Amino acid sequence: MPVILRSTTITADPAVFGTALPLPEIAATGLEALLRRWLERCGVSMVPTPAAEASAAAEGGDGKDITELEITIRAGAEITGSLTVRQPGHRARTFKREVPGGEGHHLLYLLLEAAAKACGREAPAPLTRSFEDLRSRSFAALLWYIASFTPDNSDPQRAQVRALELDFFLAAARAAVALELLSGHRPATVLKLLEGIPLLDNEAARELGLALWTEAGRLGEPEQDAFIRRAVELLGSAIHADEDDGLAHAALAAILARQGAGAEALPLAARATNLAPNDYRSWAALGDAHRAQGEHDQAVFYYQMALRLQPTAATVLKDAAASLLLANHPDRAIPLIEQAIAAHPDDPENHANLALARRALGEAQAALAAAQHAAALGQADPRLRPRLKAMLAEMERQPGLAGPS
Repeated sequence: MPVILRSTTITADPAVFGTALPLPEIAATGLEALLRRWLERCGVSMVPTPAAEASAAAEGGDGKDITELEITIRAGAEITGSLTVRQPGHRARTFKREVPGGEGHHLLYLLLEAAAKACGREAPAPLTRSFEDLRSRSFAALLWYIASFTPDNSDPQRAQVRALELDFFLAAARAAVALELLSGHRPATVLKLLEGIPLLDNEAARELGLALWTEAGRLGEPEQDAFIRRAVELLGSAIHADEDDGLAHAALAAILARQGAGAEALPLAARATNLAPNDYRSWAALGDAHRAQGEHDQAVFYYQMALRLQPTAATVLKDAAASLLLANHPDRAIPLIEQAIAAHPDDPENHANLALARRALGEAQAALAAAQHAAALGQADPRLRPRLKAMLAEMERQPGLAGPS
């Protein structure tokens, strides 16, 4: 049976909020988007109102064979919430809850719990724990954060920053602002922003950990090390919050492997392939773990498993090619390197791998040209520049002595 949110309404007492801003109305739209997401995590099949009615009609009904949910929140010194459930063949049921002004996050959970139960579902433990990240002494701050999820909000970061101005300890808002800064490659204040917040939302922790890891690749030391440490902490938190989060296992395994901790990465990656066997990143992480332990043929096997699921994954193409070079299979590496270059022609590591493969195949001039191209592309990368310069110099002196990138 289709389930829809017929309406979500928030009203606030101006005497308590100090002004009659349209914030509650904006936040109501954001809350509707969040509720849909939360209910879907509970296993409820949420559909937009027109789609639900059309589905019911297509099944021979009159368009009314649906479960309707209506949520109303009234904010004052106390916060009151009500959920009305309308189902075919049943009288409308209304659940009401009231919490103190600083317990808005708990009210949201109570409403979600009631909605999920009305649909025959339960909130999973990881989702339940995530509501602690919404704890705020200021319900106005929580509403500003919720407003950032309004679908047509052109500047969600503005709402998130406003939430932090009202309550800097609102963990979910701090994480959201940090993610926005990382997506814009503005890492200067990110670590300070994340200081002291243990994220309990496994999805948020995983996403932020991955973003920190990605940004770390663009930084030099010691900033890079600090970002990697925080990424490891967050991904560990994600796994602690949800032991079945396969992508968090895969991400943490990949980071540890690339830090040389292959033995530590291997069980995490193996578990990732059990938890998320249809996600190429699980198999790529297992390849990373074997590569970190010098088991290059095994690494190639698992990278190929990843490529069967995602043939155009540029990073996996590059890693598989590098492992083939390390396993002394330059002829097999060439096609993967060419695919990686086609996907990311400005990645200097792809051209470095091409240089090494050509050299191993005895194609000295082609190898030198690729090495020169790699060195030119790597000039702007402080992490790669010394390695690529050294590789080029060695090739120019004694082309046969260069090792895999």
